[in-house]
Amino acid sequence: SPRPDRGGASCRRPAPARSGPTSLVLVALGSGTITTLVDTVAQMAKASFSPDGRFVTYTAGQRESTNVFVRAVAGGERRQITDAPGSGFSVWSPDGRAIAYRRANAIWVVPVLNGAVSGTPRLAYATEAGHPTAWTEAGGLYVVAYNSESVPYQIAVDSNTGQPGAAGAQEVRGHPDGLSQFAWSPDMRRIAYAGMGAITIYAADRQTLTRYQVSAQGIAWDLWWSEDGREVLSAADARSRPGTV
Repeated sequence: SPRPDRGGASCRRPAPARSGPTSLVLVALGSGTITTLVDTVAQMAKASFSPDGRFVTYTAGQRESTNVFVRAVAGGERRQITDAPGSGFSVWSPDGRAIAYRRANAIWVVPVLNGAVSGTPRLAYATEAGHPTAWTEAGGLYVVAYNSESVPYQIAVDSNTGQPGAAGAQEVRGHPDGLSQFAWSPDMRRIAYAGMGAITIYAADRQTLTRYQVSAQGIAWDLWWSEDGREVLSAADARSRPGTV
């Protein structure tokens, strides 16, 4: 996940042995200097920086016992944001005042202040299976719901209270099939979708701009735009070719 203040990017570094520790590290852009943010024996996933770059949220735990945590990039103790085993896939609101996450069969939103919980978690969207993927000023909270198809929805959510808007979840029009992830460009004029075997970039009006084939069977699980909006970085499974578009 790119750091908003241009200090670097975070990534997950698992140990070769399954029982060994998993590290969350900060890689400085340009120099390549690696700083370890978190070391844990638990499995770790889905790390993302707060909009001001001061905090990082991530999922950690063993299998069905995962929870969401926050840690200051400058150092200090981690703070547990959720207390419901199975929570994960956390994303920050654009103003940094809330974190959305998956818990059981629903998407929840919890208000935060200085990296700590500051309000009561609220149900944003009940879904049989799915997870939040992005939260933007232009479109609100985006969720990919997995049922018979992978369908993206957008929800207006108040980051101060965690309260979803009266309109509820609305399906994003013109999306490709079989989604796993999507991300808006920094200027909010383009959106990149990752699906089975390909990454497709659309204009904001849903007009297809380009399509990049990742592999015949592989899945791109995460997407990030470069700060200048000229490249898309993909993290893919072992059958795919990670790289840039």
